[in-house]
Amino acid sequence: MARTPPTPQFGEPWWHSQTSVVAGAKLEGDQRCDVVVVGGGVAGLHAALRLSACGADVVLLERDICGGGMSGRSSGFLTPDSELGLHQLMGRFGAAEAATLWRIAADGAALIVDTARAEAIACDLQSVDCLFVGIGESGATTIRAEAEARAAVGFDYQLMDEPSLAAVHPGGYQAGLAYGDTEAADPFAYCRGLRDVLIERGVQVYEGSPVTAIEGSAVVTERATVHADRVVVCLDRMPPSINARASEQIYHAQTVLCVSEPLSAVQIAALFPRGRFQVWDSTAVYSYYRLTGDDRLLLGGGSALTTFARDPLRSPGVIRAVIRGFRARFPDLGGLRFTRWWPGLIDVTRDLLPVIDADPEEPTVQYVFGCAGLPWAAWGGDHAARRIMTPGTEDLTRFFGWSREALVPSGLQGLLGKPLSFAIDILDARRVP
Repeated sequence: MARTPPTPQFGEPWWHSQTSVVAGAKLEGDQRCDVVVVGGGVAGLHAALRLSACGADVVLLERDICGGGMSGRSSGFLTPDSELGLHQLMGRFGAAEAATLWRIAADGAALIVDTARAEAIACDLQSVDCLFVGIGESGATTIRAEAEARAAVGFDYQLMDEPSLAAVHPGGYQAGLAYGDTEAADPFAYCRGLRDVLIERGVQVYEGSPVTAIEGSAVVTERATVHADRVVVCLDRMPPSINARASEQIYHAQTVLCVSEPLSAVQIAALFPRGRFQVWDSTAVYSYYRLTGDDRLLLGGGSALTTFARDPLRSPGVIRAVIRGFRARFPDLGGLRFTRWWPGLIDVTRDLLPVIDADPEEPTVQYVFGCAGLPWAAWGGDHAARRIMTPGTEDLTRFFGWSREALVPSGLQGLLGKPLSFAIDILDARRVP
């Protein structure tokens, strides 16, 4: 009888073991600056980077360590794809506006890549093409719809049927769509490196300094208050104490991720015979995977029952199911041992587009939240900073404004609860008319 490989160990994200962390200074006394940024994930770090480049005196406050939240727990895919495909955006907004949104996400990915290269941030940056794979006939239909959308707006792609896909990625999928000019990275190392860049440029970065309230343009922590002309809030889990209205509009989608021992050359060839890809499938709660720079397999996924669970997953049941599904598609890798797993979260709004806008009741405070993916977070933080510092910055509130209609009204959300309300709204946002 074949031995069942052991469940990987639960723990901190693999990335955390690859980058040493020296605890940063805590805010101990009141400060005055031009702009205070709340949150040290990718959005907050890029907001601070743009503000500093424009000459602002900036203070950044992070509750834990920069990159210690959702940004540093992610898969590190740097692609325009997030929770909405191009064909879904096109069904909702039309071809021209869908292309605009896609290019914005692509610009966010390029912003991370260009910054990592310009600042020599060691973050396992890799150029690796994308591969979207379809499962079953419904999955193949989704792949074809995405190909048609890309053709309609003039984006490059390669559409593959089952035989041609099997030659490049033999996982038993029914169709595939590939495109290039995309990257992947270690997101935690990127955040830590960008933090160091900001400090070198004179940004005052305070870690271990959770914000307890925002009172106008005064940002209050447990030990001190920062007074500023403007505030940029980039939080992935918005407490009602910071902004109750914003808290209603943000929740999280949850998956689990794991990492394997290094693959051999034979194993890599069994997975990617003609070149590496970063891959995700067509299911509603999709599985996704890629290789790291040291040839480990990073694998993620989830279940319909746990995607909107309130608390981070700690039971190994979901990751066991994700690994079983992967092994079933790649029996030649059945003996591959996964060594660690951890819960991952993505902050989302009810329509899966971020909010990047000033608070209607306090226009000196810009908010960036609901960024489903690192590229959206980078672009969102940068755009919020440009709205403050650069007159004439394009007005995109038609996409990212504070108040947007949802299928479930706010009043009903209070009765149904956030998990069910967000599940209904997100299914509606993904629906193609």
